[in-house]
Order: sequence, then structure tokens, then C-alpha cells
Amino acid sequence: MATLAAAPVFTRLAHAQSAAPAPNAAAPAAGTAPAPDVARSFQAGMTYADLRAKLDAAGWLPLSTDKCRENVGGEALVCRYMPETDACSGDGYCVFRFAHRASGLMMRVGTYGSYQRWKQPGHQQKLTVRWWEASRLPTAAAPQAACPAGDFAAFFRAFVDDPAVRQAHTAPVVKVMELSSDDLPNFYHERAGYWPVPTYALASTYANFPVRRQGGRYHLLDGGGEMIPTPARVSITEPRRGTRKVRLDMGLSEGRGFLFERRGNCWVLTEEPDPPSP
Repeated sequence: MATLAAAPVFTRLAHAQSAAPAPNAAAPAAGTAPAPDVARSFQAGMTYADLRAKLDAAGWLPLSTDKCRENVGGEALVCRYMPETDACSGDGYCVFRFAHRASGLMMRVGTYGSYQRWKQPGHQQKLTVRWWEASRLPTAAAPQAACPAGDFAAFFRAFVDDPAVRQAHTAPVVKVMELSSDDLPNFYHERAGYWPVPTYALASTYANFPVRRQGGRYHLLDGGGEMIPTPARVSITEPRRGTRKVRLDMGLSEGRGFLFERRGNCWVLTEEPDPPSP
């Protein structure tokens, strides 16, 4: 872990834990981890744009949270603009999260300042880094469940039907292609239109996997977690050796895809490779 400046005490964050000062570097807190190599070049007071560029170059991705809107409050547009957002206060302090799947690490970064134009040349000094902290990615507490089937189609049926199978066969972080756009007011955008943004989501996000089976047919869940009555068209392909992609389509542009990788004698959900429709 590395902290060169103490984290500020946030008085208006919904997450009390995000308000805790960063521990002293000489006494790592429980659950923290040694600072990864990329953090050796970090400095308190550096621009967030510089730190983010270093993380990108080292293979770190934003780690999203489904609690972002709750933690930020209001319209919480920053949750769309910066998928790494964990929480922000009303007086300029934010916490952002990143993950590195190969090393099994996550990182929290505390900042102060305005984030609306953090990438725009000439405005990057307005958002600066106060502290950072590395920790281990959470892993499932339960032991690995036995593979429910050797045939992938049968495995996927069990994955959809059985929460224990999903818990045991979902990677600690799942890569998700989110969709960003230039439709946010008062935010700086490097391009026009829509573009995919690779992020990570914790396995706990998939506890309520958005697919159900009814009458032998697969159905997607809507944004509120309700099952869509119309059955989805299902296709299973092999994008590369040792993988299977399941695509569930509702129409010409509606649907979701899930990528599974072969691990040992079974399969693990590792990615949602397709960005959502605009």
C-alpha cells in the first residue's frame, strides 16, 4: 500500500467507509496489499489525468459499483462520465476505484477538485490526487463447487438456474463494455457520438444474473430485475479456443452477450464483451 497524503474526512458521503483517512504507509491496514509497481510513480498532488494514464498503460481498468448513484446523490452524472466513481462529496472530494485482474489487486484513489474537464488540456490541474490505497480483490468465501456438466450447454443451464454455481464459476472481476457518449452537459468529451469503455465489475454484481429459464426457454431481465416475457434467441459460439460466448437477443439491437473461459475442467464467466445499444 502507498499513501503519501492522508485522505480527507468526507462529511457528506453516503459511504462512511469512504470517508476514513488513509492508513499510514508504515502500518498497512487489514486487507490492504503492497503497492503495485505502477504506484511507484504516483505523487500526492499529481493530476488525476496523469495517474489515470499510468493506470491505463499498466493494464488497470475502472472498477464500477452499482452503489455509485447512491453514494454521489442527485443526478450523479459523474457515474456515467467516469465509471470508476465509487463516491463523491458535495465539496469536491471523490474516491475512484480500479482493478488489475492478472495481479488480483484493486486500488482506491482519493481526489479533490472539479472532474467535469479532467481530461481537457489546460484544465487537468483542477482535479488532483490526494491519496491512493491498494488491496486484494475479494474472492468467493465458498469453496469451488464441482463442475455441474462437461457439456457447455448443460453447464450454462446450471449456471442460470443455480446461484451456487454462479458464485463458484464467476471470475472475481468480470470485464464489461459500458457505453459512453457526448450527451452529458457541461462535461468535456474527446469525441462525438457513442463509444465503448472497458470496465470491471465485481463478481457480486452477478449474484442476480440477468437471465432466467422458464418452460425450457431463456429470458433476459429488464433494468428493474423483472423477467422480460418474450423469450430470447440464444446462440453459442467459440470466439477462440477455450472460450464460449453466449448471446441472447431480443431484437435487431437488443440483447446481451457473456463470455466464458475454460478453467481446468469447467467454465468461468469472465466478460460481457458487447457494449449495450445506444
